[in-house]
Amino acid sequence: MKIDRSYVHRVLVDPDDSAIVRAVLALCDALDLRVVAEGVETSEQWAALAGAGCTHFQGFLFGRPMPPPALLYGLAATHQAALLRVGG
Repeated sequence: MKIDRSYVHRVLVDPDDSAIVRAVLALCDALDLRVVAEGVETSEQWAALAGAGCTHFQGFLFGRPMPPPALLYGLAATHQAALLRVGG
């Protein structure tokens, strides 16, 4: 299930949108469904959503859209750096 970015965008300023977000999270928790919050752009939005129980996020706070080759390169570099940190 996805929480639309329009709710995420106003989660901090509109009590109705905040209530909808909390209700979606509660419903998905009861149904054992994963929830992704779309359009997270600020750390404040992320903190509010995480505080409400959301565990999956997407948006500009975490990265800009990119073509698949750039994504794969970034993932490979991150994996290589992690291996170096743990001595693998």
